[in-house]
Amino acid sequence: MATAIVTISGNIGGNVENRVTPSGHENIQFSVAVNDRRGGNESTAWYRCTAWGATAKGLATLAQNGGFASGAQVIVNGTLRPREFTDRNGQQRMSLDVDASSVDIVKYAGDRNGQPAEDENFQTDPF
Repeated sequence: MATAIVTISGNIGGNVENRVTPSGHENIQFSVAVNDRRGGNESTAWYRCTAWGATAKGLATLAQNGGFASGAQVIVNGTLRPREFTDRNGQQRMSLDVDASSVDIVKYAGDRNGQPAEDENFQTDPF
């Protein structure tokens, strides 16, 4: 089986959700919008991303402080997983999901001029 490794750069859109599996594994789910401009045309592709373990814990801390939220600019490295589902109208759809192995925050969400609050404990390297 082939594995697709991807790097996406875009903006977080929608809600960031902290979750814990029934077996106790913490994860954080978020969507990233990637804009493509070619020949005067613009389109947006959405990627559902899930980070696990230490990456999820670090991002959850930043999410609680408002820096990792809708509008934050991120670079996500991970494995691409196409997922088929049926929408509310009974139509077959496909989602491009990413199991994130690292997340770099290029610009924090909110009015922070791209910087974390002074009292935040974070690393500049990917989590």
